[in-house]
Amino acid sequence: MKDMICELCGGILQETAPDRRECSRCGALRVGPPDPPPAPLVRIYRGLPGSGKSTLIERRWYEDQFNQQVFSADRFFLDDQGNYRFDPARLGEAHAWCFREFLAALVHASAAARAEDVLEVFTIDNTNVRAWEIAPYVQAANAHGRPHEVVTVLCDPLTAWRRNRHGVPLKAVWEMHRALLNESLPPHWNHVVVEAGGVEPSREGGDR
Repeated sequence: MKDMICELCGGILQETAPDRRECSRCGALRVGPPDPPPAPLVRIYRGLPGSGKSTLIERRWYEDQFNQQVFSADRFFLDDQGNYRFDPARLGEAHAWCFREFLAALVHASAAARAEDVLEVFTIDNTNVRAWEIAPYVQAANAHGRPHEVVTVLCDPLTAWRRNRHGVPLKAVWEMHRALLNESLPPHWNHVVVEAGGVEPSREGGDR
């Protein structure tokens, strides 16, 4: 079980008896069972191809040190040697595979008892421009009692076009950018917006 932190001084609460812990620094006592581990969070990224979503995901994992599983349609196009071979004709198949992998992980997490008090994050790394693309993930998270967060990554379209590895034409990138800004998300969704290159999200209304 992960160490519990004293709310008074920040010291470590050490178990001295069943359901009883004492702070190693200030001596404060906490009686009762430890807090239940947090439910795994479902974090759904949306943004242009080449906007820096994957880089942001890796950076947040490194800084926050949480357990993370990443689900991306891009991984469907990796061969056995790890080479990326994108085929636009199979994009629908790739997204269906990605969602199935995500559902399987949710079912497994719901059935398995977690042994450590750590935050688990299920991360969706796709463009997810339209609300209908995001909705199945939110609905699945709700069905399994998992909190969710939709993260919109904003990036200059020209910069994203230069960096994207799918060969998406610049005109299509601009169209996706406009759709990303104009798409209305349900107000009850937990939605944050980040600028490309930043890590800390700025809170925005769900209809951004």
